[in-house]
Amino acid sequence: MKPAKAALLLLLLFIAVGVAQSKPKKVAAAFQNAHSIYVEAADGDILKPGLYPEDRQAIADVQERLREWNRYVITTHREQADLLLVVRKGRVAGQQDHAGMGPRPQRSQPPTLAPGQTSAMGPTSRIGQMPGTDGTEVGSASEIGSPMDLLRVYTLSANGKMMGPIWSREMDEGLDGPSVRLVEQLKSEIEKAYPPESAKQPGP
Repeated sequence: MKPAKAALLLLLLFIAVGVAQSKPKKVAAAFQNAHSIYVEAADGDILKPGLYPEDRQAIADVQERLREWNRYVITTHREQADLLLVVRKGRVAGQQDHAGMGPRPQRSQPPTLAPGQTSAMGPTSRIGQMPGTDGTEVGSASEIGSPMDLLRVYTLSANGKMMGPIWSREMDEGLDGPSVRLVEQLKSEIEKAYPPESAKQPGP
């Protein structure tokens, strides 16, 4: 009987651990105490030259949705923010922007080579670089990655260092306006954990 009891206790322990791991993580208290918020892309702020156009649009859409939410003040100075929202629109190879010229389609066939030419791209070329350029690339290495939209939230230390993320989600087209579903998801989780003061006050 003892081996059977030991096996039963072990099974119950595994079940308890599984239930504990399946519980949703607690929403960070930083969301309750924060007052100001700043939004930028993974590659830089909205004013950065050469920023991926869809990231720039995502910043604008997220800011507009935050204004409608009206829980946090959007600051124009990163160092003044309590929370930092970092966005990144999903994209795959060939969906890169080059100096505002729009998406560059993937080649279905190798390019035609001139007589004596062994490659359409020189030895210094890299992913995202247009053939024939001097190697300067407007975009960044993070142009190729997950096709899912990403939203992450960080806190900022006194010296401006990012800490976290304290919240991170990915969603297909989750940063598309006007709904911006990733912000809606963030709002839902925060207000469930920390209801607005107006919601706590009894009605007349």
